[in-house]
Amino acid sequence: MSPTAPKDMFGKEIKEGDAYFVVNDKAVHIDSVEDYFIEVLGATVHERKKPLTAGTVNGNDKSHQ
Repeated sequence: MSPTAPKDMFGKEIKEGDAYFVVNDKAVHIDSVEDYFIEVLGATVHERKKPLTAGTVNGNDKSHQ
């Protein structure tokens, strides 16, 4: 029986060569970062509809100031 790969706090296997970080002694696979932000930190996901351009802050054109 081969050893199984350790898992992060969301159940994602961490295989040799995978990137992960540790928070409060718990591993978080790099592919689970979005889950961590949402489930642990309470973040919300937003989708930008317009492309960002120079002089744009939060969707407001500040180039005239």
